[in-house]
Amino acid sequence: MGDSSRLLHAAVSRCTTHIHRATDAADRRDYWCDAVGARDATNREGCAAASRALRRRLTDPRQLALICLIVAVPDPRQEGRPPRPAVRAGHRLLGLIGVAFLIVLVITGVAAQHPGALGLDQRYLQSRSLLAWYGISAPDVAVMYVDQNTDYVQLGERTYRGQRRLHEVEGGLRGVTTIAGVNLVATDRGVWLYDAKARFIDRFDPPGAPLRLGTSDHAALLETDQGTFLADADFLNWSAADAPRANWVKASQPTEEQRRTFQTRYLDEVLTWERLLLDLHSGRLFGWLGPYVVDATALVLLIVAITGLILAVRPRRAPDSDQ
Repeated sequence: MGDSSRLLHAAVSRCTTHIHRATDAADRRDYWCDAVGARDATNREGCAAASRALRRRLTDPRQLALICLIVAVPDPRQEGRPPRPAVRAGHRLLGLIGVAFLIVLVITGVAAQHPGALGLDQRYLQSRSLLAWYGISAPDVAVMYVDQNTDYVQLGERTYRGQRRLHEVEGGLRGVTTIAGVNLVATDRGVWLYDAKARFIDRFDPPGAPLRLGTSDHAALLETDQGTFLADADFLNWSAADAPRANWVKASQPTEEQRRTFQTRYLDEVLTWERLLLDLHSGRLFGWLGPYVVDATALVLLIVAITGLILAVRPRRAPDSDQ
């Protein structure tokens, strides 16, 4: 007896012994259905119906041996079929993970491309927990001047006129005064002119760095590290002059309540939606780990693409002709 014959005989013997030991008809039917490969619910119902007609034959040794012989012989239709792709489960899992990150990247990427049209560069986030995550805190009030009942405050590199930020002003605040309806804001980098509604008019760059601002006979007076200069009525020409009757502007001391108010105002306009979306898109929102998360996401999407190509080019399992 050859090796194949011995293997076939052993398979038939195991099949016969198992069914003989299965005293219950339902157990025999389940074994038969498992043996012929009826795994899913539809095929199993058909197999169970057919096995009821064979219930009596399962007790006949000759019929039993014939059935087991049929079961033991390989089905030629199954030969050469590719196994169920092992990459399918991984492809599905990684696809679900990757698509979540892909949606975030697409939304943040498109929004970050049009910050002006969407107003993202002018809309601020006021979440204190998010600001704490960024490590952003309000600086203390560096200096404050009061001119015509209006507060001019500097926090960090920002200068505020009342509730409005003066975006054009640069440098450390040195003084503020109003002459003929024009607000003069002096810093160590120059003098900025604004109208009564805080609209920017012009900038003057004097010789040297300004030290303090004042008035003399209703004219603007500026002291720098290179001398003292007096402005004309239109603030176009500043000439060197001695001003013995100078009235220099003095800084004011803010109260604790004013400090908290100014710091709250600072935090309300520090984090824009544009910055948040850019940081989320690049991964910087998550600190040092963020770029690695983005790189891992790109790797996951690459694996999904490769496994998708593998599943697309591999032959599919041919359906059984009798199903």
